[in-house]
Amino acid sequence: MRRKTPKIHRFSQAVRFLRVTRLLLWTIWVIYRERRRVLRAHEKGHHDVQPNTDVLIKVLLAFRQTALQLGVLMIKLGQFLSSRADLLPEKALAVLASLQDEVPAEPFSHVVSVIETELGQPVEHIFSTLEQKATAAASLGQVHKGVLASTREEVAV
Repeated sequence: MRRKTPKIHRFSQAVRFLRVTRLLLWTIWVIYRERRRVLRAHEKGHHDVQPNTDVLIKVLLAFRQTALQLGVLMIKLGQFLSSRADLLPEKALAVLASLQDEVPAEPFSHVVSVIETELGQPVEHIFSTLEQKATAAASLGQVHKGVLASTREEVAV
């Protein structure tokens, strides 16, 4: 028998998909439009024309904020864009640079849930202590200090 996904869950997935799609399309369109405008001007001999950094910065600020809300995939895309000096002017790249090293940590309750699912035991049985505050956080994971209950060995989780 097939399990039905609750309507609220399906709705939230659809909303998330639409937010991601809209954000990606808008960001790509603005970058493309500015690149095309500059290239066409250069073809006509107007080499002083530069991308409109104010427009790019406005769009990339919205992208960064939404990427931090939506998670790993969007953060990774932002990190990729922040390394593309051939596509974006330096001021615009700076907007996305924070996605390289200022990614917020996941809630501790989520960390506990992942540990318990992966290891098949309650966290209290595995660790005598597990710090709630992440020592480090990145787009694909984060690190917490802990002490194994069985050996008292300090570990990075």
